[in-house]
Amino acid sequence: MHIAPEIHRDEWLNLDLDDAVSLDWNRAVEIFAERIKYRYLEPADLLIKADENCPPIERKFGFSIMAIDCLLIEALQSFRDGLTNTKNKSLEMFKKYLTKRDGFRDYFDEAQAKNFFYDVRCGILHQAEIMGHTLLWSVGSLKGETADGTPYINRTKFHEILKEDFDQYCNELKNPANLKLRKNFRIKMDFIARKVSRTDKRSAAHPSTSNVINDGCAALIHPTIRLSHPKRSENGTQCVPYFFY
Repeated sequence: MHIAPEIHRDEWLNLDLDDAVSLDWNRAVEIFAERIKYRYLEPADLLIKADENCPPIERKFGFSIMAIDCLLIEALQSFRDGLTNTKNKSLEMFKKYLTKRDGFRDYFDEAQAKNFFYDVRCGILHQAEIMGHTLLWSVGSLKGETADGTPYINRTKFHEILKEDFDQYCNELKNPANLKLRKNFRIKMDFIARKVSRTDKRSAAHPSTSNVINDGCAALIHPTIRLSHPKRSENGTQCVPYFFY
């Protein structure tokens, strides 16, 4: 099972992270960074770049960018808190993240974070729309109002600040003094690396099928179907099974 591009879970499980000054901690952070960048940050970066030369009124990927960033907010806060499951805790994850992280806390109090969670996060992820009057924009400060008083969130600035916080978190993890932060991080990463899904067993029982696993959701893929993966073959395709959490 791969937990990041080209990184098998065995590499993570073999790291010596009990020693606070072990050089393996640098590798641990690299693995985590590859996982997050490949799945979340780079796709959003590509969407931003795709229409950056268009006039702001013609830019069109705000909802997709914000959907990715909302997924990442909950993931990052769960790493900070050492949670392996955030069921029924998503609102608290967002309130904690937006009111405590540098770059966001100056714009969000608890009430504003709650509104963001329901109107933006839940609206986009569950209904493919914002459940309120807020606009997604790509210029100006992180939050503000248009000339007619309509509230907006700058999706580009939001993503930039999220990336800065991610970099800060990675740097904090490299500091041996941050014992609690590292402990929670290991709880989450160990859970990811060690979990065994039913589809792993199904793969062993039915070797003629390839199980492609993404974020806990399993899909049985016939081995003749070619899977897009730019890092694993010259023509951008691959048909071998990858277990990828």
